[in-house]
Amino acid sequence: MSIESPSESDINLMALNLCIYLASRGMYRGSAALLQRCSYKVHVGAVKIVINQRYRKLYKLSPSDYYGENINLVIELFDLLYNHYEQKRVSPTDTLITKIILGTLGCTMALDTRVKSSLGYSGVTQKFGRNHLEDMKRYYESNKLAIDEVVKTINNPRYHILKCVDMSFF
Repeated sequence: MSIESPSESDINLMALNLCIYLASRGMYRGSAALLQRCSYKVHVGAVKIVINQRYRKLYKLSPSDYYGENINLVIELFDLLYNHYEQKRVSPTDTLITKIILGTLGCTMALDTRVKSSLGYSGVTQKFGRNHLEDMKRYYESNKLAIDEVVKTINNPRYHILKCVDMSFF
């Protein structure tokens, strides 16, 4: 598969992988529209958004880099994914969109119920947006030494800063 210009077959495979990832993260339970009336192809548009060259710089972005253009790009990415799922008549919750962003680019945490509850105890805004990202930057910078030590001891390139912070809040 070419990273520069993936084929439609490659994009379909990525959409299927995104579907499986989301199912493993609880997004295909109960009465969820994804489970009730959508095939994996509902994610094709999301894959096309995420693989856009414009968002490559967000890959594993550290919370310390939440400023200026970076923070605007994360919000832009969220908004594009939100609009994509809204057009597909899938409820574009903070949980769904942030799980997609965490699982693909790793530049934000997944704002599910457990994480949001823990964030509340830490004084971090629970609703995705500029305030949440700025709060996460402050939280990370206040706890940088401890977080970076944990990330280093895990010694797994897949477990970057925000994945580790997400797991700790879960």
